[in-house]
Amino acid sequence: MRKQYDQNVAASLIKRMKNGETINALSKETGVPRTTLWRWREGLSFPTSGISKNYPEYYRKNKEDIIKRVKKNRYDGKYFGILKRDNYRCVVCSQKSYLKIHHRDGNRDNNAEGNLVTTCHRCHRIIHLSAKVLNRIPPYDKIYEMAIELNRKAF
Repeated sequence: MRKQYDQNVAASLIKRMKNGETINALSKETGVPRTTLWRWREGLSFPTSGISKNYPEYYRKNKEDIIKRVKKNRYDGKYFGILKRDNYRCVVCSQKSYLKIHHRDGNRDNNAEGNLVTTCHRCHRIIHLSAKVLNRIPPYDKIYEMAIELNRKAF
């Protein structure tokens, strides 16, 4: 995974390079690769993030807080409830990975439990592509059921 650097750190290192410090010395001191320092000095790149994080480590340390935020914000707090209700499986093909929540009626603002179902990425994409092909003709439930039937026949 690529490391993301803080913009303030990059700016201070660029300033130090302009004051005559070598890229090799700064690389040894900070652990920032020489190529990254060179690209910063030449103006070819600059960090886009204001915060430097090692994301896997950050996630391990803050996992509970992150999960609380996700539970609170996604689908009016129903995200994990929908996954649990559908037994953490796609309702179409029963796959257990790459799960997404799909709005049956196509309305992203309608977060009623009956309108939300768990799908895997593949089935979710098929449902949306079939709806697009059919120009999203109401009733959406009919399109959804047709997409599920077509997908089941593929297995």
